[in-house]
Amino acid sequence: CLLFILGCVAGRPVFVRWIVLCLCLVVVTLILSHPFRDWLTSKTVIPSLYTVYKQEGALNHSPHNTNVNVRKFLDPNKTVPTKPRPSTCVFPQMIHGPSALNVPGMKKKAINCKETDLLDIMYITSDKTLKLNTSKLEEILQIRDLHNCTYRQIFRNGTDSISFINSQWSKLLIDFPDLAENAEFLQVECTNIFSGALSKTFHRKILEKEEFQKPGSLNFKKRQINSNINETLSVIMIGMDSLSRAHLFTAYNKAYSYLINSLKSFDLTMHSQVGGDKTSNFWPLFSGNPAVEVQNLCSNTSVNTNPDVVWRAYEDAGYRTVLIKSNPDGGIFHDLLKDCVKSSVRYNLRLLVFVMCSKTSARRSKQNSLCAENQLYTNNHLNCILHFLYAFPQQPVFVLMLLDQNLLNFYESLNQNGMLNRSLLVSFSDQGMRACRTPYTFLTFPEWFLKKYPDVAENLKLNTRRLTSHFDTHATLLDLLHISSDKPPLLVPLKHGISLFKKIPWNRTCSDADIPSDSCLSTLLVELVIEAINSKTDKNKCAIFKLRQVIRIQKFAIDENHSKGSRSTIVYNVKLKVQPGDALFEASVYEINQFNEWKVGGQIDRLNFYRRQSRCLDTQTNRPFCYCKNVGSEDVS
Repeated sequence: CLLFILGCVAGRPVFVRWIVLCLCLVVVTLILSHPFRDWLTSKTVIPSLYTVYKQEGALNHSPHNTNVNVRKFLDPNKTVPTKPRPSTCVFPQMIHGPSALNVPGMKKKAINCKETDLLDIMYITSDKTLKLNTSKLEEILQIRDLHNCTYRQIFRNGTDSISFINSQWSKLLIDFPDLAENAEFLQVECTNIFSGALSKTFHRKILEKEEFQKPGSLNFKKRQINSNINETLSVIMIGMDSLSRAHLFTAYNKAYSYLINSLKSFDLTMHSQVGGDKTSNFWPLFSGNPAVEVQNLCSNTSVNTNPDVVWRAYEDAGYRTVLIKSNPDGGIFHDLLKDCVKSSVRYNLRLLVFVMCSKTSARRSKQNSLCAENQLYTNNHLNCILHFLYAFPQQPVFVLMLLDQNLLNFYESLNQNGMLNRSLLVSFSDQGMRACRTPYTFLTFPEWFLKKYPDVAENLKLNTRRLTSHFDTHATLLDLLHISSDKPPLLVPLKHGISLFKKIPWNRTCSDADIPSDSCLSTLLVELVIEAINSKTDKNKCAIFKLRQVIRIQKFAIDENHSKGSRSTIVYNVKLKVQPGDALFEASVYEINQFNEWKVGGQIDRLNFYRRQSRCLDTQTNRPFCYCKNVGSEDVS
């Protein structure tokens, strides 16, 4: 329009053209102003716009939808949807197709405990009744061949989490014995008419502890009233020690496939470790603070403060909290910092695990080393979680378990019994194998939750391709407590981490995410390149190069076709500046297999002049990689 108007006044006096141009600029300024846009999107204008829109032959849309579309286009705070920007941080390509399963040792079958010749014929129902599994028993012998079943109760010995007291053995005459109120565990043994052992099992009676029942209910009601909470999700956290994303694809491919394809979980593909051991990675998740800060707080005897852990916030909100570890010995809560961190949960199943380990037969083979008589340790622990969820169907529960087919069965049970319709499932690991540096984290939300909060669902999907860590998982767990609140409480800003319900910046760096440099993949790639550069120099004559600046790291996938088929090779192009001498180098780093091993390409390019900086070398080949120790100022210029 502006060009048309200027064309109409062509040939007119100069001052006329200037007046017309100024008027055009004024009109454009008015159109872009807020008052004009408010008027344009008002109820009196939209219907007329809709009428014109419909007359032009557009598809049938309601005036309401047209109103929304026009406002979205004109609202300065809204932007036209575009493809999300890729993250500036690079992560390795994980190969988890069928070829990855050809790794030796990855085709083993699920462990079972049938080698002991004992049956798991007793089970606890959802109404806390101990039952005999007659169908399983009849697979081996007749009901009349069952001779006798006895049981004994197991009590906690005070507050010690691994000390217990046994009752006398009693005959099991009814489905569920008359247990003492403070008896939490039960050991049952059955024999056949031939006096042979038939079954040896351990069970847990889930007690509603009176000291927690009233405060928990009051806290839950208080939270609902004060914050106007609309709904509450339980939280189920399943953690693995020393299992990276790369190894998850091969060793737990069934569970991974079920999480992604059936449960539609959010896979945080750029989830980084924040340290080199379990303690360094789990403390950020559970406390929101680096392990060193927790240790410093504990070593400061003048400060009578315990590090906060995330389940304490859930207890304050009325949740029942549960902790179970597959190994009763050690751990960051039981041995490390045990005099400082008050990490006790409402229900700690460490004693049950300890009892099972101490009372099972000392005669073990390689096959049944993970069995407690005829029960697989892992299955027993996973069943305990299911029983807790059954025991409190109307109360929120926070469950934390630190442990392929067995895990898959557990996920399927959660889904089929409707537990995942009222829970957030967090599947996570610590640091993975030392060489991989990439733990895994999956977040599984109920479908109705994602539909009710579409912005959250969109951000979660976006953040699967952003740099994250367990600091962010911790922030998300705290955010979940108040996501449905109309009156969220005023909380102290977190020192570390961003809730995954919010958008993670695309240009987030390891420093921004509080990830130590030695745990960052970019740092690893740079270190490999600098090491390769220094390997080309004469260390007697040349200075050792050190990093001054990372200029660029780019990731490429190269498709290769050969006689055995096609494959994709991942290459990282690294460009950096080193000192002394401000030398610029560019190199390629190749990912050589699916377990995150890299190799620097043979050709490393020097991108700027080195002039006389390398005159101490006689041969030209290595001069680009040398900064002579005896170089003078006149050689640098």
